[in-house]
Amino acid sequence: MNCPRDQRPMVLDEYKTHPRHECKRCRGILLEGRHIAAALAKLRAGIPDTPQGSPRLLTLPESSLDCPRDGNRMRVALYSGVEIDVCPVCRSVWLDRGEYEKIASIDKQRRTDGFKPAAAGDSEAADEMIDFVEEAVSILMER
Repeated sequence: MNCPRDQRPMVLDEYKTHPRHECKRCRGILLEGRHIAAALAKLRAGIPDTPQGSPRLLTLPESSLDCPRDGNRMRVALYSGVEIDVCPVCRSVWLDRGEYEKIASIDKQRRTDGFKPAAAGDSEAADEMIDFVEEAVSILMER
């Protein structure tokens, strides 16, 4: 599987027993939707997907990236200034270098402060994707 940023092969490794693909050049991380779903034991969207993907995720703006797993155009949502790319079909999530750490820091601050910061934008699809990614990050942090 190749990096969507520089097209170089990514390395499959594990982080706290969870598989992920990492580009050793740009340090981006791909969390495959199937691995996230297995860790979550369910998908959060609440609506059945179509063969073309999640109807709600398809309403998000297009990313400049194609999904490394299935080649579909990824979608973008902002969460507290962090751009998250997600494939609306396989639900794989691409995080550029440092984005995982930013999301993890936001999640940690939320737990410390006991509140949920509002996602940038008021899109229901963006909110659901953010919830999905936050839960995935929480599981990857093994809290």
